[in-house]
Amino acid sequence: MVNHKKKGGLKSKHSHYLEKCEYVGKILIGVIGFIATVVGLIEGYHAVKSRIEARKAAEIYNSLGNHFYQRKEYDKSLLAFENATLIIPFNYEIFANKTRAKSMFIAQKYGFKKITDMTIEDVNNINQIILQSHYLLKINPNDPDAFKLIGIANFLSGKFDEAKKNFFKSEKIKRTSEIFIWQGVLSISIKDYNSAESFFMEAQKIDPLNQGAFLNMGILEFNRGNFKKAIEQYNKILDIESDNFIALNNRANAYGELKDYQKAIDDYSRAIEINPDFSQAYKNRALIFNKQGRMDRAGQDFEKAKEIESRLQKY
Repeated sequence: MVNHKKKGGLKSKHSHYLEKCEYVGKILIGVIGFIATVVGLIEGYHAVKSRIEARKAAEIYNSLGNHFYQRKEYDKSLLAFENATLIIPFNYEIFANKTRAKSMFIAQKYGFKKITDMTIEDVNNINQIILQSHYLLKINPNDPDAFKLIGIANFLSGKFDEAKKNFFKSEKIKRTSEIFIWQGVLSISIKDYNSAESFFMEAQKIDPLNQGAFLNMGILEFNRGNFKKAIEQYNKILDIESDNFIALNNRANAYGELKDYQKAIDDYSRAIEINPDFSQAYKNRALIFNKQGRMDRAGQDFEKAKEIESRLQKY
């Protein structure tokens, strides 16, 4: 009987011990689970925080790109949009902005070169704009900017009929001052000056202070031989933005045609002061110096223009 009691007591103590172990084990499992949950939440928090910070950074670059785009500093605009796409690669708005900036950068860099004057790199850049724009149209078949960008690429390639069609498609989807200006620029290129004037007037109806409309109206009047009227258009821009080096350069061209050489030199010099890398102003000022018989100054300006273009070509 005594032995039975001892065995029973041992069994009872052993069971109690196991129950305690089981209880402690459940607590440990709970604690471990809790810790894992907390760690997961912390990691999740940091992941979310990282995504939020990345989006904020992309938004800053996107805003910066828009800022430089409005200032017509398309090289800086393109760089900002490229940084934004590195952070968020598949954002439609940023991708569209990048494509738009690239097209304008090429237009500004190469001007109105004929396709035969372009390098292979120039042509590849234009083809890339077309491919990217078609990608935008797959996402949104009624994207007016995509049709406009294809039109710009067509225009730079000398494919004026195709450019006209794509500009028209863009206009039908959304009437903007910019699309009317591009249609006007195209019309100047094919010497349809009356249509060009109508397009620029439509642009001014939408945006009465649009500098692009004033600038191209000045180019139109210059091509018509109305140099004083051209100067009036450039004055409108300079009343709004006195540091617009393109308007200064173009006004100087008109002064040169009127043989007001000192005013032309003053405007070219001011344009160079604002933008020291503006090689066209050096070339134009050299032509004026040449007309004045100031060959040394003309030679210096031509050499400076060549040095700038050589440096920028590497970029």
